[in-house]
Amino acid sequence: MEPVFERVTETVLDTQWSSSLAPGADAYVYEGPDARNTALLFAWNEAIGDNKVDVLSTSFAHREDAEAKTLRHQYDESALMGAAIGMTLLSASGDSAGADTRAAAPT
Repeated sequence: MEPVFERVTETVLDTQWSSSLAPGADAYVYEGPDARNTALLFAWNEAIGDNKVDVLSTSFAHREDAEAKTLRHQYDESALMGAAIGMTLLSASGDSAGADTRAAAPT
């Protein structure tokens, strides 16, 4: 299991740099209880379901080609819902030089 300190540090850094690009903009942060793919999907779904933003970006995910097909399908369905309500959905570029889940969602 990933140490809590590392996960919190990454969340804080990502939130600080991204919100500094748009001073005065509202920033909402959704975070799961751990770095497991199901917790990340839960946070992604919560952000889409809340429908508070026009642009939604994941700053942390798992390498897309390493995820189970069922999980990728769940991300696809969520991304389609976000797109249907007018959200622009972005995905992290990946620390492993590959796209993170769900860079290839059919939206």
